[in-house]
Order: sequence, then structure tokens, then C-alpha cells
Amino acid sequence: MAYYNIEKVVKHNNNEKKSKYKALVRHKQHGKIIFKKQKTFQYKDAATKWAKKMVYDIEHNQQFEQTSLTLVTVGKLITQYIDSLNKGNRPLGRTAQYSLKQTLRYPIAKTSLRAFCEHDIIVFAQHRKEALTKPKPQTIDTDICILRGVFRHAYSLFKYDVDETPFRRAYPTLRRLQLVSKSQNRDRRLEDGEYDLFANALSEYQCSAKSNIPLYDIFQLSLLTCLRVSELCNLRWVDLNKSNKTIVVRGRKDPQGRQPDSRIPLLSNSFEILTSQPELDERILPVNPRSVTAGFRRVRKSLGIEDLRYHDLRREAASRLIEQGYSLNQVAILTGHKDLKILHNIYINLRPEALF
Repeated sequence: MAYYNIEKVVKHNNNEKKSKYKALVRHKQHGKIIFKKQKTFQYKDAATKWAKKMVYDIEHNQQFEQTSLTLVTVGKLITQYIDSLNKGNRPLGRTAQYSLKQTLRYPIAKTSLRAFCEHDIIVFAQHRKEALTKPKPQTIDTDICILRGVFRHAYSLFKYDVDETPFRRAYPTLRRLQLVSKSQNRDRRLEDGEYDLFANALSEYQCSAKSNIPLYDIFQLSLLTCLRVSELCNLRWVDLNKSNKTIVVRGRKDPQGRQPDSRIPLLSNSFEILTSQPELDERILPVNPRSVTAGFRRVRKSLGIEDLRYHDLRREAASRLIEQGYSLNQVAILTGHKDLKILHNIYINLRPEALF
């Protein structure tokens, strides 16, 4: 329920009395004041007119859509954003979803949208830096960029009158405090002896009773096809052309979000590895990509190998093809890159000895 009070305010100035009128509008729900606003006028009629209009707007949900930002927290906005995107044709990516759900655990999630400012972003970055996982400035920068995207779409999705201004204002300070920094291109490849270590360990892992994931086969396919693990786990039997040894890769990652399909050749013995899989599902490798990367991490730790991510195998695969004499354009057919500069800068890391 919304209601108003008009209060006469008398001020004494040089032995003169000057009267003004303060209009105070409140909105209650379940006995709790959830919104209030006041304004001072010279005339009582003006104060009353303003207060009545404010009450009408609140009760008819017009102006209140803007003023009720005090009721909406950053956490609520994040939750609505996740739900909204996951119902669309292009669901939220795994990294963005994980980052936003993690942000919900921090004090910033309890901040109202009306009170939200650049200071909250700085404090959030400081909290992230102090987390037990000790995230790097690049990771914190990613978290803030993802949160910024939520605010970018807040008005068009939910009519919340917020924008990216606090983020623009916060970045000079974030950089000055070295809380954020841009990601550096990785150049990690398999080093001497690491391939054999992984091949033996993953082969044992695949044959053991502790897992039904063909981890060794997926490892080999990653090095032969240049595909992301999510793309490998989405390959379909119906898309496999056995006569010319090619396969369609569905929903490839694309900067424009188009998720195009592409047909790639199955080089070396990748065709034999795929066709040796049991037909248990419409997918050739019906496993969760996260289970693959988790298994890979366990094996890597058991081998004592550091700073190698599963995605680095994509760089290893692309670099090996270049070293074997394939052109950048030919490698791009496998990786799916439209921009050869990105392919060269991020995924190609040639060893000097490969030139001999």
C-alpha cells in the first residue's frame, strides 16, 4: 500500500518565518516499508499534487518500475538473467554460468540495483582476490566482464533502468590496484616425454573398472582432429560418412553466436578410433565433456605434470599439423576458425627443431 504525508516546515531567518511543505511518500508490503521518497515544496498544493501522483504511479506500477530498484538486488538480476538466457535459443555458456553463480555467493549479490556503484565492483574484485582459490587478475577481469554483460541487457530484458556506467568508472581503479589484467595468450604444448606418460596412464585409466569413459580414445582424437572436447562429445553416428572418412561437427563455436555446422576430414587413424566405439547412443562418444576434463586433470595430477589444460591439446594438435606441412587454411578447416590471425596467434606454437 502506498500513502503520503504532508508536513509543514517552518524556518526562522532574520526574525522572519518562512514556511515550506515536505511531501513524504511511502510504500508498504507485509507491514514493511519497501520504498520511500520525499520532496520539499514552497506551496502545500504543489506538495500534495506531487505526492498524489507518486502514490498513483506506484499503485499502478508505472513510475514504480523505476523507483523500485531498491527492491531488486544484483543477485536477483543475475538469477533472472541466467533463467532468461537458458530459455532462449542460445543458452548461457558454461564459463559464464559458473562465474555468475559464483558471484551470487559474494556480498555484491545483496546490493540493491539503486545503490549499486563502482565501489561495489572494487570491493567484489578485492573479495575475489582474497578467495581460497586465489584467482589471477585475468580471472577476476573475466568475472567482472561477465557481470557487466548482465547489466548491459538488464533494461531490454527486465526494464531495470541500469547500465554499464559503474563498470566504466571502476576500471581505472581496478587497473591501478592491479586487481584485473587482460589474459595472455597461452603457448603450452606437450613437452618431451609427456605424450608417452599421458598415453600410458590414460590407456590404463580407460581399461580400469573405475571409469566407463574412453579417455584414451578421446585424448587421441583431440590430438588428431583439433576439436574441442565439447565438439568431440557431440559427434553423431548419422553425421559420419564412412565412404569418404569425413564427419559433420555440429554447433561449432562462433564469435557471432551462429553456431554453424562444418564437415571435417578424419585424418590418420581418427576414423578407426571413432568407428571402434560401441553404438550405445546417437552420439559416438556419449559422455559429459566435464567428466572428460575432470578425468584428465586427475591423471595429470597423478603424473605430477603442471600447467597443462585439456584445451591446450587443441594447440598441440594444430601445431603438429603445421609442422607436418599442412597450410594454415587447411588447419582452419579442422579448427573451424574463420579468422586465420586468431588461429595463428593463439593456437599455433611451432618448435624450432620442427623446421629442420
